[in-house]
Amino acid sequence: MTRILKTLPLLCVGALVACGHASTYGYQSTFDKQFLGSEESEPPPVEARQLLATARTVAFYPPDACLNTTTETQQDKVLRARCGVLLSKLERDAERAGYEVVSWVNLRGIQRPIDYARDANVDVLFEINELSPQRIKASESKRKLAFFERNDNGVDHDLDVSSAVGQRCHAWAKQGDKDKVAGLQSTLDIKTVSVADGRARWHYRRTVSSSVDEQSPKIRFVGANKPNKLGQTLMGVGLGVVISGVVFALVDEATASMTNPDTGMPNGKTFGDYPSYGIVAGGIVGVAGLGVTVVAGQAKPSPEDVLCMGAHVVEDGGVEGAVVPGPTASQHTFNETTTASAEEALTNLIDRLAVDRVSEFVAILTELRSKRPQLSPPATIEPATPTAAAPAQPIR
Repeated sequence: MTRILKTLPLLCVGALVACGHASTYGYQSTFDKQFLGSEESEPPPVEARQLLATARTVAFYPPDACLNTTTETQQDKVLRARCGVLLSKLERDAERAGYEVVSWVNLRGIQRPIDYARDANVDVLFEINELSPQRIKASESKRKLAFFERNDNGVDHDLDVSSAVGQRCHAWAKQGDKDKVAGLQSTLDIKTVSVADGRARWHYRRTVSSSVDEQSPKIRFVGANKPNKLGQTLMGVGLGVVISGVVFALVDEATASMTNPDTGMPNGKTFGDYPSYGIVAGGIVGVAGLGVTVVAGQAKPSPEDVLCMGAHVVEDGGVEGAVVPGPTASQHTFNETTTASAEEALTNLIDRLAVDRVSEFVAILTELRSKRPQLSPPATIEPATPTAAAPAQPIR
């Protein structure tokens, strides 16, 4: 009986093994960096050079976004604070370049900024049209999806998928990456105006795009493997026969020691040799089914039936890490339609880019200011050297 019972856990373990495997598929999205680039400003024309070289007093006027106080959202507060810092830097650096600076706060009121500038004897008014960096709009970037399959050792291998699956996962990724940032576009746009005549002498515009280089997580989807149907059937039949044989054997063992009241003799086996034959036969059939399952293997679910399907999402579907697509990796590129935020992670980068644009502009002002014509000292008139009078000629 002990040997017989050993067959039961073997078949149970085999059934669990046959049903316990799963296949893991997934993707990782990256942003194409084709949006990266820069826009160089045109050099100042001769009139602007002369104006900036000879100007004595200047002033900066911020864009409307920096002056908007009608809304009190956190983003607006951050924007105004950043504008204040950048304007202060512009004014301090202009002073270091040799200009006298009228604070921008003195240019606000019911009149035009240029009217206040005239009243303050400002020579050049810098009207700032754009100052704070902007996030790259999703429509300006492209997404690449790299697909992978994970083996039992946790190693990912490149996976080729159909266009239909790629489109489905693209929609899934868009929904899950609403706050992803592809990059930043830092622009400083300034119009140089001569206060005396109100003419714009130079339009400076400098744009630099920068990638955030944020590593996207791997998104995993798990589908249960399908056992071999023949092996599963054989193991089920064998397990059922073994269980029935065990039950009948236990019944025989319990009743065999009891005395028959009619004959006074011990009861014999009710089921005879069936339990033993049933357990042996069921064990053979079940082990055969297990062997078929091991040899033939389990049927893996196709990626089309698992990837980007809600029923196959695991709880920790987002796994940090990088997958480096090989030459056979399936990549699908799509235009993005979402915007990006990630305020906390981007604050330092945004501030640094803004300061860089301001420093570049001030460097030009400093160079032009250094070419200011110097007044020559008045020429000194040397006293005339008296000449000796010619001797008088005798009168003849």
